[in-house]
Amino acid sequence: MSREKSNANLRPGWKPGQSGNPKGRPAGKPDKRGVFRRAIQEHGEEIVSVVVSAALSGDLAAAKLCLDRLAPPLRPSAEPIELDLPEGSTAEEQATRVLAAIARGEVDPVNGKLLIDTITSVSALTELPAILSRLEALEAARDGT
Repeated sequence: MSREKSNANLRPGWKPGQSGNPKGRPAGKPDKRGVFRRAIQEHGEEIVSVVVSAALSGDLAAAKLCLDRLAPPLRPSAEPIELDLPEGSTAEEQATRVLAAIARGEVDPVNGKLLIDTITSVSALTELPAILSRLEALEAARDGT
């Protein structure tokens, strides 16, 4: 890729190597998050000991913090779903079959929506090359090439 093309996406007035935020953090100044992380690493055991002691003394906020770290919230999961979606069928046909499965109670509505969203996304991906090809043909016809 030529240098001209790689710079084509820059905002007008910006030059390669020029900061987008010239008044930002000066070079060499330590990042506050890094300083904070180092302090936590240095005193981590003491911090954990204080929080656990507070939790054992009845501090519900400290207890919640400890429990959240020991047993994080469960992520939703679903059992595998078996549907007959014939290969080569259209996205509309596949979505209709998913809706029918939801109506029959074979698939819960939340997972059914996820399936339809996935079908829609895959359909858009497979249609994109055809759309681009048609667009290129129209542009070529317009330009007479």
